[in-house]
Amino acid sequence: MRVLRLRRIEFNVIRHLPFCRDYTDVARSSGVSLSSVPRVLSSLRSKFLLRALFDLNSMGFSLGLFKVRFSEELYQKPIPFVLEKIPVSLGKSELSLLLLALCPAGRCSDVADILKSEEYTSLAGRFLWRSDMPRDAVLDGGYLRVNFDSIREIMEREISPRISAPVKRKPDYVDLWITAELMRDPFVRLSKKAEEMGLKQQTASYHYNQHVRPLHLFNVLTPKFRSLRVPGILLELHTSRESSEQVAWGLSLHPMIRETLVSEDGRVYVLSYIQGSDLFELYRFLEESELVKAFTYRGVLIHEVLEYTLPFGDAFREDPYNLEVMYEAIYTPRQPKPQWHVYRIGDEQALGQ
Repeated sequence: MRVLRLRRIEFNVIRHLPFCRDYTDVARSSGVSLSSVPRVLSSLRSKFLLRALFDLNSMGFSLGLFKVRFSEELYQKPIPFVLEKIPVSLGKSELSLLLLALCPAGRCSDVADILKSEEYTSLAGRFLWRSDMPRDAVLDGGYLRVNFDSIREIMEREISPRISAPVKRKPDYVDLWITAELMRDPFVRLSKKAEEMGLKQQTASYHYNQHVRPLHLFNVLTPKFRSLRVPGILLELHTSRESSEQVAWGLSLHPMIRETLVSEDGRVYVLSYIQGSDLFELYRFLEESELVKAFTYRGVLIHEVLEYTLPFGDAFREDPYNLEVMYEAIYTPRQPKPQWHVYRIGDEQALGQ
């Protein structure tokens, strides 16, 4: 499958990017000159979404997947605590919007009530492609190539790694802001952003080093599938609870699988953009694998999957889990003074009210 075209220097960088925290880390680990790092990252951002992944559970959040009726207004409107909007079609008039949302203190039922969700499931895990795995990824004629047989072997023979933060911490409003900045750009200059926010550089540095950095698991790259003109599908896999995370982790090793989501009852949702012979290999694996009991086609991923950061702003000074902000964002007119913001990942401007 010849889709993701990379230069050798870009390939060398992405193989080391997950655990880099600054430009010096990138240069040292990949062998690229420090002066070349900004240019290479700029080129990669034209092809991928690059962002930091955090241990949200250690911040007091759980994840839920909520199904609502699709509307253009809801699709475009930023909503605090909603991390992704996934438009799904089963036919011309069968449109749904799946919302991947944060549930403060496990309050998924409260979030479902606010969203007026038709159905929802609490999630036990979320897996995104780590560009340092699988280890046999190669450049084939300038295109990134991952052998699906190697993914199958890794899934069946290796144990999915558990990476979690060393601490649990309730974030304050400064932590939320820094986390949002890193979620959209893990190499952002926080000193410059702190000045724009009216914060002292020392304050931003303290919160980053003491509160936020320990919760930063690794960086992830996701191809910009819309620009590749590659259609996506949503699959639902039925597995045992014991093997669900193993299956989800294994499938997420393929760069053309946007992500996998694990429900608490053992179902695995796969957002796949795999094409060509690899798609045949995927279906064959699902049919033959003893880890997968059954799988169902849930629809086509229409439009673009929109992804957002954690919310931040004055609305969270007293309570970082303030769900009233979510309700107001959906059902009340705009406030005269901005109270909260989110970034849509891939955009520069903060959104919110």
